[in-house]
Amino acid sequence: MPLIYGSLANGVTAESNGPLVDHKLITQLDPQLALNPLKDLKSRQELLIKRIQALEEALDSTTRSNTSGEDSHNKPLNNVSTTSSSVGCSDEVLDTMKDVVIYSNINSIPLSVLSVIKLMRSLGVKVLTKFYFHSSLKWTSDSHSDYLNKTLSLIDFNSTSDESGVEKRLDNHLIISFIFKEISEHQMIVTSNQSIPIASEANILRFVARIGAKLRPELSSLYEGIEDISRLTVVDNFVDEINTKLYVESDKQSEYYSQLDSHLSRNKYLSAISPSIADLLLFSRLNHRSDKRKLSTNLEKWLQSMRQFIGANSAKPSTPWCWYCNREFDDEKILIQHQKAKHFKCHICHKKLYTGPGLAIHCMQVHKETIDKIPNALPNRNNVDIEIYGMEGIPDADIKEHERSKETIDKIPNALPNRNNVDIEIYGMEGIPDADIKEHERSKGLECKPQTESKPEH
Repeated sequence: MPLIYGSLANGVTAESNGPLVDHKLITQLDPQLALNPLKDLKSRQELLIKRIQALEEALDSTTRSNTSGEDSHNKPLNNVSTTSSSVGCSDEVLDTMKDVVIYSNINSIPLSVLSVIKLMRSLGVKVLTKFYFHSSLKWTSDSHSDYLNKTLSLIDFNSTSDESGVEKRLDNHLIISFIFKEISEHQMIVTSNQSIPIASEANILRFVARIGAKLRPELSSLYEGIEDISRLTVVDNFVDEINTKLYVESDKQSEYYSQLDSHLSRNKYLSAISPSIADLLLFSRLNHRSDKRKLSTNLEKWLQSMRQFIGANSAKPSTPWCWYCNREFDDEKILIQHQKAKHFKCHICHKKLYTGPGLAIHCMQVHKETIDKIPNALPNRNNVDIEIYGMEGIPDADIKEHERSKETIDKIPNALPNRNNVDIEIYGMEGIPDADIKEHERSKGLECKPQTESKPEH
């Protein structure tokens, strides 16, 4: 039995490995109690009750000290702090709900829920997130991790944590475990006395947003604290429409995108005033859409505003560049022409397609052949599942890496003098100055005879 500590009525602290009250301890406190068994028993019971009450008070005091703390000044949500300080949280929320388990499809990671978690963390709420991969997944574990990290990088979500110990785990206000498996719809289970499964990213988002508002009032503007009934109805309507029209592949998606574009031409956000869970849900869906063609001007502008709101560093390169060969261009239209001619051109009929998946579909439907790889100049860039159209569809991690390499390069490593000029763009044989080509051909005609070695005289 573990050690149990408590305070006796007279202030003496006792420690026990066995029963809560030892008879020897009673006689030590008052030897006269041992002479009368009934009085002894009554005194032991009273002392036991006092000790239990003292333990309860100590536990209550510990709980209050863990869940209280300095409450930071209320700040507007658009200027959230990035500190990780503790906050005062609702005891009612923490008593009824601590652990949450979300089952998700790896191809549709709920970025809206993760965005709310990131906003909670930025306001000081301690949220521990864990990610697991179910054995039903068909990919390799490395592919799972790479895809997850690239998706999390879209919102700069920090998934690393060292809260593996029980003590640190209990220090968190909320623990959310994501289990990725072959599942058609997101499901959430709340670990409490009554575990009620909640289905769809929209409903899970509603739930997590409500919890966030309970823990930090600043988050109530997302959903729970919207006092205007008309605006709240608009938010719910958008959430339902996005969930039904954009989370199922259909021909009506383009029509709905046009409606969203028209709405955002008159409003900065879907609910007009400030971001809501409807904006977060649409943000998540746009990052998972299969059609990677360029968004409309209004949607693109709204997307940039949402990235700033969530605190995601939008990885926008200074110069358009080709994901397949690293070649840079002055204009994205020229980049698209380059991709069609160099990377998305059918090797049988020479038809130029717009994307890699489009090329794969063309080869299968027209020529009854599968495409092995997309012609490229870089390793691991032949994945037709990543749909690139100009600069659209390039993973943010790759954009950041490309920009980082541009900042750190002083000169191109070479073995010849005067060949470190980055202004001269070489692509295979393209771009080499004619004078250098002639010099190279001339040097090939020269024969270099080795010198004869002189033998030492004996």
